[in-house]
Amino acid sequence: MNDNHRQLIIKRINELVHYTDFKTMINACLKKKVLTDVMADIIYKDGIDDMDRNRLLFMKLTHRGPKAFDRIIDILKENNFEEAYKILNASPIPAATFTSKDDVVMEDENRFLSIKGTTNKISSNSIPYAPPSPIDYSVDSDDKDSTTTFDGSNMTKIIKKKIKLEPYTAKTSFYDRDLEVKRAANFGSHPKLQVYNMKSKKRGVFFFVNIIKFVAGKADRTGAEQDRENLVTLFREMNYTVFYYEDLTRNEFFDLMRLLIKSDYLKNIDSFIFCIQTHGTLYKNHTIMDFSDGPTCSIEDVLQMFSNTNCESLAFKPKVFFFPFCRGSISDKEKHIKLHSIETDSGGFNLSVPSYSDILICYGTVPGFQTHRDTGFGSWYVRELCKIVADHACDTHIEDMLKMVGSKTMERRDEGRLQVASTENRGFYKLLYFNPKIFDFAN
Repeated sequence: MNDNHRQLIIKRINELVHYTDFKTMINACLKKKVLTDVMADIIYKDGIDDMDRNRLLFMKLTHRGPKAFDRIIDILKENNFEEAYKILNASPIPAATFTSKDDVVMEDENRFLSIKGTTNKISSNSIPYAPPSPIDYSVDSDDKDSTTTFDGSNMTKIIKKKIKLEPYTAKTSFYDRDLEVKRAANFGSHPKLQVYNMKSKKRGVFFFVNIIKFVAGKADRTGAEQDRENLVTLFREMNYTVFYYEDLTRNEFFDLMRLLIKSDYLKNIDSFIFCIQTHGTLYKNHTIMDFSDGPTCSIEDVLQMFSNTNCESLAFKPKVFFFPFCRGSISDKEKHIKLHSIETDSGGFNLSVPSYSDILICYGTVPGFQTHRDTGFGSWYVRELCKIVADHACDTHIEDMLKMVGSKTMERRDEGRLQVASTENRGFYKLLYFNPKIFDFAN
């Protein structure tokens, strides 16, 4: 589906949902092979009504193949969805083509819809939540080279250059001007536990995605620019090669991931650090994250790309993933002091290896709860992370630093709101010392 058709559906999705019937639409889409049975099962999930299912259906259709839009037009025409047909088809068809117009809903210029004497406000900025689904790179998904996105507040088209995999070179500095990464005096060690090798000049790769602007229906993440300054500066000072991207679509993101995994950037490095800042939620115990164009994915879709079998370059290397965004809608509250304005926010020989190992997953909150972002200083979690790592990476391993970050984050309050961070260990059994600013040139 081309980008103009896709954005037309997204922009007018509330009206399309209103003027159509879910069961008729999904059965017709299956019949015309616009959807697969697996996709229909995902849409037909428990716990939501047919109107929400219809929204999910239309969003799913925006990522189908080049013939999908014409087939949708045919479905609307054949099933007498006249108003929906008019929205998507610039050339009106004769009224006689439709069997009945008794239930036609008329839209006035103030965007109120009236049905049989009732009036309901319809928001044009509501993009539905999309559930997790397998990543589909089949030929039926034809939008991987999309070069446009839309500003969440006014749907202004933003022309974007084709995304390239290249290190980020723009100058940055800590938002907190007094921060500086302290130099380690010695390489970190422990009398009883092994430590990861963190001595080489190629200390690692830091890959950071910051989704700030979204299509209609999602609020922009004001204050996220400060997170960019802090995180990029932090890992540069620790001698990481930094990649930074803003406002990626889902397909741009996974294209970059595939390029990264195949690239030389991950060869012969000590460690890999990943972070994505965006809106997120929890769906059937899966942490879900949003991309700028509306579609979502599970954090498991990201983690599986860096399994030992999918990314051999990082096998047995420490891999740390930061997902410091909301994992639900519950606000953890306690009456306390007021701070700033706050907004809420995934070799040469054969070796037997487990699917996942040496992975540490860091969350800004626990399942079901919100994270918080200060509009002046950025994410609570990220700000504390940068402070702690800058001050303590010289002599403290990452898991102890994360406990310190969690403790500091939990101490923060604003209008009764608080936040509890969490971590998950998947075979991360050695200690990771960053050993900033010192190197063993024999490595």
